[in-house]
Amino acid sequence: MTLSQAIARTSRALRDGGIEDAAFEARELVRALCPFPREQLGLHLTDPFAQAEQLNAWVARRLAGEPLQYILGEWEFMSLRFLVGEGVLIPRPETELLAEFAIQTCGARPFRIADLCAGSGCIGISVAHHCPNAQVFLVEKSPAAFDYLRRNIALHGVQNATAIRGDIFEDVLPEGPFDLILSNPPYIPAAELPALQREVCREPAAALDGGSDGLDFYRLIAQRYPQRIRPGGWLCLEFGDGQAPVVRALMAPHFSACEIVRDLSGLQRALFARR
Repeated sequence: MTLSQAIARTSRALRDGGIEDAAFEARELVRALCPFPREQLGLHLTDPFAQAEQLNAWVARRLAGEPLQYILGEWEFMSLRFLVGEGVLIPRPETELLAEFAIQTCGARPFRIADLCAGSGCIGISVAHHCPNAQVFLVEKSPAAFDYLRRNIALHGVQNATAIRGDIFEDVLPEGPFDLILSNPPYIPAAELPALQREVCREPAAALDGGSDGLDFYRLIAQRYPQRIRPGGWLCLEFGDGQAPVVRALMAPHFSACEIVRDLSGLQRALFARR
């Protein structure tokens, strides 16, 4: 069996099992079992494929509802590779809005930056990677997610990133003002969790559950964190569809300007608030 045949067979199996983007996922699964860089897959489609047993095991896991990213054990964010698995939220492209803004705003300046509810560390580590003069503090409560956070810091060798095991509802950040505070907190209303896509239900509930109305963490952030930002500094938050007006209303009394930004799908996705 060639790589091309393995991809076609896997795509059929995933499609028959109800996987929406079967062709893409088939290529990702097969590519992960190949010894060459992902961008070279097209050059090797006629090569023999000798990992059929492992591929079959992965397909079975995927058809049982396990997220593709957990099976692969990694996912890309801001063109960087992040280790992921059970117990940590999967990085998503819409969250790159926060990292891109922070990188552009920080540049080469020695900013102090906090990433709250850091999870895998994809936001804060990406900023630390692109802004080596910055000091980035990443706060995560979950033991499982914190393990991935530490591993990803080590993977990328970002000496300017510091992992802090703690709860953002408590005072866990180091003393002194921050130039940027970033967060993609849990924002799904608790009652909606059981109805989420089955793959999303495999992600940690603590990284999704935002309380009865999905806004518990935004109320906490509005109450506790604006005073930790220096004048002229920024708070950058991701939120869910339809939450923009309430999140803006919570933050507006504490900031001179609040901008709502849309993601690539056109949904209102992030708030950039200036102190």
